[in-house]
Amino acid sequence: VHKDPMVKGRLHSDLKIGGRDRDIEIAGNARIEKAEIYKIPFDSASIAFLYANKELSFKKVLIRWGTSVLTVEGKFSSDEKFSYRATSEKILIKDIGLERLPVDALLSIQSEGHGTFKDPNIILNAKVGRGTFKGRFIGSSSIDASIKNREILLHASFFDNKVKLSGKGSLDDTFPWNAEVDIAIL
Repeated sequence: VHKDPMVKGRLHSDLKIGGRDRDIEIAGNARIEKAEIYKIPFDSASIAFLYANKELSFKKVLIRWGTSVLTVEGKFSSDEKFSYRATSEKILIKDIGLERLPVDALLSIQSEGHGTFKDPNIILNAKVGRGTFKGRFIGSSSIDASIKNREILLHASFFDNKVKLSGKGSLDDTFPWNAEVDIAIL
């Protein structure tokens, strides 16, 4: 049992419930303000959702932090299948309040996935531009990650390609990992 709730905020919602027997349908819209999920604060989130045919769909999910916006769509079915897409052209690190990161850095992100929870197919592409840390310019960074056939691949470059990281792992019970780091000293 958690002492602190994982989600905090003010929720406004409207629902429409219908259907027959076991074929229930629930449609609605929700807005959350001044919220926090797993200790990550955000200003607001809005969502249109539908539960029908044993599937929960999310459309037009917008999460806002200051001037930053993340857009998400997705669906989950009772047979443990899922699909989603998440994109943002601009997230300012200072807007999301992550500690020990360059507050003036700008993040763009794209991720999508589908499959089952036991065998997901997921890709993630993230780019960080600008940014200073302790008064020093950190350059650009990128992260490309994927999960396919329960294998995890990661390629990342930091500080204008001066540090490169590659890794792979597996989602099986033994959880084996291996990584390689290249550092260019100029």
